[in-house]
Amino acid sequence: MTRSSGFLSWGRNFLRKHPRAPLVSLLLLAAAIMVLVDSAAPWISPPMQFVADVVMFAVLIPIIVRFNVSDVLRAKREAVAALEALVDDRRVLARELHDSIAQHLCYLHMKLDGLTRENDCDGVPGVAAELEQMRDAANEAYEDIYCLISSLRLGPSGDLADTLEARAMLAGERGSFKTNVTRAGEPRKLVACHQQEIVSIVREALANVQKHAQATRADITVNWMADTLGISVSDDGRGFDPAQNNRSEHFGLNIMKERAAEIGGSLHVRSLPMQGTVVEFSVPLDRISEPAEQPCP
Repeated sequence: MTRSSGFLSWGRNFLRKHPRAPLVSLLLLAAAIMVLVDSAAPWISPPMQFVADVVMFAVLIPIIVRFNVSDVLRAKREAVAALEALVDDRRVLARELHDSIAQHLCYLHMKLDGLTRENDCDGVPGVAAELEQMRDAANEAYEDIYCLISSLRLGPSGDLADTLEARAMLAGERGSFKTNVTRAGEPRKLVACHQQEIVSIVREALANVQKHAQATRADITVNWMADTLGISVSDDGRGFDPAQNNRSEHFGLNIMKERAAEIGGSLHVRSLPMQGTVVEFSVPLDRISEPAEQPCP
């Protein structure tokens, strides 16, 4: 076996394992040409073969590199075009949400706020309180739509712990339980749509506390670790048995787990009857702390 044919055989085997390696493709083509030269002109002395090999490499490498660079540039242009199309679609959807659902929710909140300020229903027990809860619910729905619109526009996200604290206070007021948010570590700037998913997970956990737990306290911990974001929501409520098939509770838990999985995280629930519930969520930071202008998949 000649030197060139041995190199050709090695390159062929390597290319089978790494079909996208452009350098190996280049060397494999050059080696193939050298094999043809060796077989076509066996009378050429080894020094002259070496000179011929060097000349062929000098001629072929710039040509093949140019083709490889063209392929890379073409792939980048296609990726940029796809990114621009995705951004345009998200902007259109954000405008449609703003001009339809967001406007209706804003109007509903204004009307309910006006009704709660009037004194006509003072003589009817419980009506004022019900109107206030309806107003707060309409306001929360409007804030949810606004956050969704902001994430669709790929705008910068605010502080995560502050957002969760505001959500916790609102849930605590509705469910008559105390809330506390504990922060640890150095906060990172998150992609807006990923942060919205995290807020939705915590909001669902707090909704379960409000609806089912009969708790007097709920604690939220936001822990920024070296490469992981960890969030826990714990309460001192009545708890439940995760093995039981409670559709209303398990449906919300499944939604939280699906949201966590969509951004590369995981969610676990620990609970026992009359011993409260702990919802633990974690996600690698490299999956959610990309630059804010990057779109979501």
